[in-house]
Amino acid sequence: MPARNRAFSLIELMVVIAIIGILASMMLPVLGKALEKAKRTSCLNNLKQMGLGGHMAATDNNDKLPTAGGNSSNMIWNGTNLLHYGRMLKSDTLSPRMFYCPSADTLRPGGTNCMDSISVTGVVAYSSYYFRGTKQGGPSKTSKAAKRVLISDYETREPYQVGEWYAQSHKTGKNVLRGDGSAAFVVNDWDSRWVDHGGDSAPGKGDGTWSKLDKGR
Repeated sequence: MPARNRAFSLIELMVVIAIIGILASMMLPVLGKALEKAKRTSCLNNLKQMGLGGHMAATDNNDKLPTAGGNSSNMIWNGTNLLHYGRMLKSDTLSPRMFYCPSADTLRPGGTNCMDSISVTGVVAYSSYYFRGTKQGGPSKTSKAAKRVLISDYETREPYQVGEWYAQSHKTGKNVLRGDGSAAFVVNDWDSRWVDHGGDSAPGKGDGTWSKLDKGR
């Protein structure tokens, strides 16, 4: 007798769909963590490239790093000129994308993609990284940089609005670039709600975020 073709019943089909859904729900968190780890690694590479570019610039400029003068800032184009590390875009030492963490809101749908504003006259451009200024202990020379943090992975949807709650790109901490050119992930959970140019973490407190990052906390 010839074998009959047997179709799936509705119940069997629903069971298969349910199993696929359960497996997908188990896999999604794992895939999400793997994707974030890859983005964190890409972010570290961005910082390393900026560090390398900064040291190359210092070699040609009497050991002077392209440190942000005055207060720390994430502005790299003020509508007229490129600023601090952003100046290396002129020589193609760095590319615009290196100034943005892949996990930052500035590159997500609905976020502000400031790469489009770089070199546009009259329009400012901000990085998703904060560049330590001399007023907050940013070293101006490689010989004084040592283990100090030069650049920190700070960002919000509007990174330039001081006083806003800072949403960390990597949830449990920040990637940082140190003066010796090394980049590392620093775990932290302190309240940076009132970070003012990378200074104190709250009004009236002397526990500046930069000094905490220097300690690797």
